Amino acid sequence: MTTDAAPRIRRYRWAALLALALAIAVGVAWVAARRLRRGRWPGPPPQPAEAIDNDAYLRPLESEEEPGKGERVLPFSGFAISVETRPEAALVTIAGVERGESPVLAGLDCKPGTKVPIRVVKRGFRPARASTVCRSDALVKLTVRLVP
Repeated sequence: MTTDAAPRIRRYRWAALLALALAIAVGVAWVAARRLRRGRWPGPPPQPAEAIDNDAYLRPLESEEEPGKGERVLPFSGFAISVETRPEAALVTIAGVERGESPVLAGLDCKPGTKVPIRVVKRGFRPARASTVCRSDALVKLTVRLVP
């Protein structure tokens, strides 16, 4: 290094240290301001909540259970299938398209009344197959149990 470059490098080091110290000071001031503000309300203290009128709200959706099929059907916009497996993390294929590891929720464009095949595979277990029928405006929830 030449003697002319040494003072310039020292100035850059001081400038960098000064910028770092300034950034740390701004961060500390911001944290302190947030902590101080937590205990204060910008206006009058909040009033207690009013009692909720349960008659004004919709009841949760109830599902229709398909006897013997292990599927539940809920109202939905369009058609979708929800597949859960026991055990979890099995690869789910719906209508020939891999949809990922369970649990899976997939929307389908299909004609109502057509059969929708479902295949579930997981290492160490036998592959399982299931099917459902495409419906209009429904969510079909299936649970598939895999056998070792």
